[in-house]
This record gives sequence, C-alpha cells and structure tokens, in this order.
Amino acid sequence: MKPLASLDFAVDFVQSLDLPFAGPRLESAAEPVTFSDQPEVATVGAQVTEFSAQVAPPQRAAVADCLLLAQLVANKATAGNPDQMAWYQK
Repeated sequence: MKPLASLDFAVDFVQSLDLPFAGPRLESAAEPVTFSDQPEVATVGAQVTEFSAQVAPPQRAAVADCLLLAQLVANKATAGNPDQMAWYQK
C-alpha cells in the first residue's frame, strides 16, 4: 500500500496546527495507556472509542493519538463560538 503523504509532510502539517496552550508540564503518577489485542473501549479526550480485535494495539494507540489531536485543534478553532456544529465542521 502506498503511503498517502511523506513523513516530512505529516510533520510539517502537525507543526502548523494552531493548538491550545499546553501549560506547564507536571510529573504524573498515571501509568501510560496500554491497549490489548481484545475488543475494548477507550476514552480519548471527550470521545469514546471502540476497537475490535482486528485492530492491533499499535494501531489503537495511533488512532487514539489522531483523535485527540483532532479534538484539540477543533476545540481551539471553535473556542467561544456559540454554534456547536462549527466544531464538527472544523
């Protein structure tokens, strides 16, 4: 399967996104998220995501990262906008 974009293009795209300020980095006692190879449900930010057994754990982590990134971008782009549908259009 041919990749849709080069790695350089992907890095440039992510670096160009207008993300909310991350704030200070604090140490966390939370364990890193790990995924199994069984069907499971995970919360990603404010979203609930379901994975079937056909989705490998590394792919689950990548999907979760993409969903969270998209959510952060949409939240920042629509902050203060009273039109709730604008979030889905971003």
